[in-house]
Amino acid sequence: MADQIDAYCKAKIEINKGNNDFYPIHEELEKEIQNLAMQQPCVRYFLDNFLPSFFEKRLTYRYL
Repeated sequence: MADQIDAYCKAKIEINKGNNDFYPIHEELEKEIQNLAMQQPCVRYFLDNFLPSFFEKRLTYRYL
């Protein structure tokens, strides 16, 4: 489960950087992650609360 989430995050980050080579694996992993999120509340919590912060700029954080 952790490896899938890690790969999903990596693919999402690469796509946001403009690297569309990761798009097919992102689509596949997204389906798997959504299925996991329905079964495991901790995965849903991670997706809702932590994943969006991966794309914040450092300047938006006051305390690093």
